[in-house]
Amino acid sequence: MDARCAHSGGPLCDGDIEEADGVLQVFCPWHDYDFNLKTGKSSTGLEQQVYEVKLDEGNVYVKHSGELSLQPFSQVKET
Repeated sequence: MDARCAHSGGPLCDGDIEEADGVLQVFCPWHDYDFNLKTGKSSTGLEQQVYEVKLDEGNVYVKHSGELSLQPFSQVKET
């Protein structure tokens, strides 16, 4: 799943993951939008891009059509 929320770009990577009715969801820490970790769909009607992932001998492989960056997100400084 993309790390930035489709709503306002919040850091989903910092969101809480909870299980409800057998479904794992991540909640955006900015506005509490929920996203199904498997489908990317939200009860708000928004949808996150999700990617196929494979674990093999301790390595994680992500199927993605674009070029991925190995650089972390930069932190936004508040003034």
